[in-house]
Amino acid sequence: MAIAMKDLEIRGAGNLLGGEQSGHIADVGFDLYVRLVGEAVALTVGSDTLYAATPANRPHLANGVDNPGSVAVILADATTVTGVEINPPTFGTGITGGGPTGATIADVKIIDSGTYGDYAVQLFPTAGSTYNISNLIVDNSAACTATEFCRGVVLSGSGTVNFVPTGTISITSDGGKPLDVSGVSLGTSEFDTVKLTNGVDGGVVLSGTTGTAVTFTNLDLTTTSGSEAALALNNAANVTVSAAGTATISATGGPAVSATSSAASLSFDSVSSTNSSTNGILLSDTGAGTFTIEGGGDTTQGGDASGGFRARRVPGRLDDLKNQRRVPSRVVSEGNGREKSRPSFFILLR
Repeated sequence: MAIAMKDLEIRGAGNLLGGEQSGHIADVGFDLYVRLVGEAVALTVGSDTLYAATPANRPHLANGVDNPGSVAVILADATTVTGVEINPPTFGTGITGGGPTGATIADVKIIDSGTYGDYAVQLFPTAGSTYNISNLIVDNSAACTATEFCRGVVLSGSGTVNFVPTGTISITSDGGKPLDVSGVSLGTSEFDTVKLTNGVDGGVVLSGTTGTAVTFTNLDLTTTSGSEAALALNNAANVTVSAAGTATISATGGPAVSATSSAASLSFDSVSSTNSSTNGILLSDTGAGTFTIEGGGDTTQGGDASGGFRARRVPGRLDDLKNQRRVPSRVVSEGNGREKSRPSFFILLR
């Protein structure tokens, strides 16, 4: 038995990612294990703890500089990755997957510190699948500098991805979109912090998304070029930017906020758009939601007659808490100092 166990140890059985493992790993496919558990979390089976957590011993999957374009972790169906830190491979992806059942990502850090990876997380949930994500920290700011290909979390498909409200979801990106979701149900999701600096092709995008409640608590989006909106909601269901947090948007070259055919209640501390080729803020068919700027904002734009601020078919309420007046009309800025008023809903400026 002793000889057999030593043979297994030499061949790499046991602690796959720890210091006891020899050699290097380019990527991990989850045909290997149902659960990849780092020492940062406890290993439990049922009610039994087989290995106590040691938070300081978080295994690292390092940047695969010799294998550019690869993937650090590939999720097979019904798998779990937890308690690890991932540095995405050069021009590659930290975690990806797209099985018919789904998977779980919990207590994972994806910190890009070498030559940047293209995606921290890229999932393709299929119909009927559910991915549950909790305690996720993504930060590519140390590797990226105003690079559009340096993206945070990208989701595309017809399944469900829940960013679990308990725990912390934090996404920080420099250059590329921190969050880009298309067609996916976000179920009940809460993003504690989403931050973008030096954005060059837009910021947060929710397109064709469904879900019971999608909440952003702290939102800090700055774009420096490009025509895409810093916050773009297109046919997105039940989105809230919470007044309980801090939300600031500063856009250059494109709109600060574009919300079309989306049920949304949006509360901001400040919003600004400079030199947008279209609108500074566009609200269209947003249902009975609300739009609030508590600290005021600026929607300067140039070169387009559609104006700095445009609202159409918005039966909800718009608030500007910095000012003290009520205008019982619809206001469309033409970008040249003139305004059109049409009775459709009321803007409350208080």
